[in-house]
Amino acid sequence: MIIPTTLLATLFNVVIMLGMVSAENSSHKRSPSVIVLIPDGFGASQATLTREFLRAKYGIDERFNKLAFDDYHVGSIMTKSANNLVTDSAAAGTAFACGANTNNGIIGYDEDIEVCPTILEGAKAKGYKTGLVTTTRITHATPAAFSSHVYDRDLEADIATMQLGEYVLGPQVDLLWGGGRSFFTPASADGSRTDERDLVAEAKEKGWNVVLSKEEFDAYGKDGKARRSRISVSARENGSHLPSLGLFADSHLDYDIDRDESEQPSLSEMAVGALNALDADDEPFFLMVCFLFPIMSSPFLLPLDPVFHDSPFPKRQQ
Repeated sequence: MIIPTTLLATLFNVVIMLGMVSAENSSHKRSPSVIVLIPDGFGASQATLTREFLRAKYGIDERFNKLAFDDYHVGSIMTKSANNLVTDSAAAGTAFACGANTNNGIIGYDEDIEVCPTILEGAKAKGYKTGLVTTTRITHATPAAFSSHVYDRDLEADIATMQLGEYVLGPQVDLLWGGGRSFFTPASADGSRTDERDLVAEAKEKGWNVVLSKEEFDAYGKDGKARRSRISVSARENGSHLPSLGLFADSHLDYDIDRDESEQPSLSEMAVGALNALDADDEPFFLMVCFLFPIMSSPFLLPLDPVFHDSPFPKRQQ
């Protein structure tokens, strides 16, 4: 059976919102938080190849050759965008964020170019803290689908301004961590913007806690170890930990095998750090975590074995 993307996303949104409402009507003092994990580019073929690699490399019995996500995987669907059998990240992200089927390349609008509200906007309206963490540019299609409405996914400079609050609804995202510094930087400073606005400087003026390096990221946490960090007492008391803008690369972050640990935080460090930051005020939050998953980025699919020493695959470039 083919389940349309719009139905899947609508059911997802309904389930989440029902969970929020039921929590409000219960005796619980706090509504449940929502965490959405999106491995962008990951599919059944990648999972199968990873299992086969593990079996061939380590001789793991197929009956016990489970991947981390298997405990959470409950089914599969077949989808397509409104105008193409192959769905791009803009249409897919819009489906998950808005519950609307749309054309490839469009973000935050349905196929009739009508604005569709996002689940992040809904969470914000209910008083939730909101955050986006990604190994892509923060202005890339998937995170953009939760935090902007544009006719073309390539309008990343416009997406950046929306994410920082130039938005019909006002500021919607409390935490933005990933790559994409170029779209916050004017062309005169080697950026990709054409309006000469320095959004990093503007964010600082508006009170954003801006972190642009691994050193600054580590300092954001109390003990300098992001994966274990708790927001410092002083930052929590004066509210300076949010909103936070973290831009750790001009474009996408490096794949983990290429990443310089002194230059860029890892996905796990960013995710745990974001959870700590959003949870510091003991309020419910919505967090979307997205990472690129091209086939050769999996740690189990890299040419580590001697048999792959003559691999034709070059060092991955962004």
